[in-house]
Amino acid sequence: MELNRKPALTIVGGGMGAEDLLTGAAREAITGAFRIFAPHRLADSLLTLNPAVLPATVSEIRAALSNTPGDTVVVVSGDAGFYSLSKLLHKEFGGDYEIRTVGGLNSLQYLCGRLGVPYDDVKVVSLHGREGSIAGAVAYNRRVFALTGGKHTAGSVLKELNVLGLGHLTATVGENLSAADERILTDSIGKLAEGEYGDLAVVLVENPGAADPAGRLRDEDFQRGEVPMTKEAVRVLTVARLDVAPGDTVWDIGAGTGSVSIALARAARDGVVYAVERNPEALKLIRRNRIQLGAYNVVPVEAEAPEGLAKLPAPDKVFLGGTGGNMEAVLRCVTERAEACTVCINAITMESTSAALELLDRLGFADIEVECINVARARKAGGYRMMLAQNPVHIISGTWGRS
Repeated sequence: MELNRKPALTIVGGGMGAEDLLTGAAREAITGAFRIFAPHRLADSLLTLNPAVLPATVSEIRAALSNTPGDTVVVVSGDAGFYSLSKLLHKEFGGDYEIRTVGGLNSLQYLCGRLGVPYDDVKVVSLHGREGSIAGAVAYNRRVFALTGGKHTAGSVLKELNVLGLGHLTATVGENLSAADERILTDSIGKLAEGEYGDLAVVLVENPGAADPAGRLRDEDFQRGEVPMTKEAVRVLTVARLDVAPGDTVWDIGAGTGSVSIALARAARDGVVYAVERNPEALKLIRRNRIQLGAYNVVPVEAEAPEGLAKLPAPDKVFLGGTGGNMEAVLRCVTERAEACTVCINAITMESTSAALELLDRLGFADIEVECINVARARKAGGYRMMLAQNPVHIISGTWGRS
């Protein structure tokens, strides 16, 4: 090795595991290597190219790169730039090695090639070793490709989608792609959810009726009945105040018709909104509205608050539309469950506003703000239009946890 030259680290996309699917550049990098590591799943198939290939776990590869620096080739599954170990290696060893990346065939390319369909409009999600749900991605995208593994198997993903009302959609499961026991199945999610699948499986979902998360939600879009509903202007400002990120987990407590839940779900389009409601009639409306408006990442929860919050994932954002007189207990629950969280409370009366501000102060919330929203909408009266005022609403917000 030349003096002052960093050792070379070549990260090679090993494709699907079949030697004949390697790119020419990948094959050249593998055959010319003196020190080469590969996942156990790929190592055996690469020995014919280079007998020096060593099967290794992620921790073994990291230890070798840290403790015995030298020119190294690391083979990763699929494409090095597609949800692979490459990102971690760049982050940890970019200062110690000259890193070069060689691409490979990934499972999305392979499956779509086998199906004869394009993939330039596909939303890609990885649940491999991660927490989360693809319900939001499926709700708001016409086509979704999901990498599965660990806790989230292809079977568990399909079962969740089926339970959330997406069983009518068409999906494809690709299992052991490119291997001798490859299996590719296309059917409704409801039918596929009855099957059993191995760890090496991916899922492609088609939703031709996907909702537009940027579309306007008008009051008349919701079934309402006799249940109170947060009106459009206040709904928009409430969602803005919470500053919901696409992957957030959100609690909507006292969800009513689900109008705010659905608006929040569109903002949290890769996350989940738990619509907590104790009124059976309101829950019926939430279920109807989420289906009607395609907000499949809204999960209705029939429960009292705070008791019903115990089994929910910790929130990133919380909206309190109604607490049944349990505001303090609900806010205490938030402080116990959330590491960091933004809370928004809508209040109509001065007493509720005062109580909310006092509680947020006393419980240690930061960045507390309050705005009074006065909205009037035009209504026709003969040949004229009159402005009719709605009830003023106080929008109160605060943050909990790390800044």
